[in-house]
Amino acid sequence: MKKVIAILVLIISQFSLFSQTKNWNTSAGTNPRNLNFKNGVFNNNMEYFAMAKVSDKNSTDYYKNATGQYYLSKDWKKCRVVTKDNKDYVFNTCNYNIYDKRFEYIIDNTTFFLKKDQVSSVFINKMKFVPSILNHENNYYRLIYKFSNTFKLIELYNLKKKSIPSSSSLGLYVNKVEKKSKKFILKDGELIELPKSKKKILKLLNKKYDKKKHKNLKTDKEEDLINLIKS
Repeated sequence: MKKVIAILVLIISQFSLFSQTKNWNTSAGTNPRNLNFKNGVFNNNMEYFAMAKVSDKNSTDYYKNATGQYYLSKDWKKCRVVTKDNKDYVFNTCNYNIYDKRFEYIIDNTTFFLKKDQVSSVFINKMKFVPSILNHENNYYRLIYKFSNTFKLIELYNLKKKSIPSSSSLGLYVNKVEKKSKKFILKDGELIELPKSKKKILKLLNKKYDKKKHKNLKTDKEEDLINLIKS
C-alpha cells in the first residue's frame, strides 16, 4: 500500500510541473507552460512539444571560417511558443538561429531546436514569428502587420559574409558575418520585396502619392510604413 501511495505522489508531483503557468503580455492566447524543467522531466515528455537536440552546434565550415553574430539577438531571451494544436509554452532562454533558420532553446545546459511543422507562432522580444510555407530559404518570417488573411507585411532575415581587416594582424583579412533583413509584402502567397521609396511602394500597390497625406511618413519607421500601405 505504501508503495502505491509513493508512486501516486511521484506522478502527481511530475504532473504539477506541467501545470505551472506564467502571465505573458501578448494578445494571442493565455496559460503558457514554463518549460525550464529539471531532472529529465522535459526529456521524458518530448511528445508534448516537438523538439530535437542540437547535436553538432556551430561546426560547419561557414561557422569555422567567419566570426560574427549568427543569431537574431546577441542575448538569449524569454519566448512564448504557440503550437498548431493551440498549446502555449514559455522558454526562458531562446534565440533564432539565422544561419540554420530555426528557433533554439537552452534547457538544463542542453540546446534544442524547434520543429517548425508543429508551430503556429513564436513571440520573442515583442516580435512575432510565423513558420513559412513559401518556397524560399527562410523557415520563419517576422510578421510586422496583418492587413488581411492574404495581405501581410513581413520581414526576412539572412546573413551576409564579408572580409574585413584583422585587428590583430596587419595586412591580413578575416571573414565576418552580419545580420541583414528585408521587408516584403506577402500577398496571395506571393512574396514581393518592398522598395525603399514611398512613391515606389504606392505604385506597387496601385496607389497615388498624396503630398499632404504621405510627406511626413518615413519608410524606415514601421508604424509609418504600415500607415503608408493602409492609406
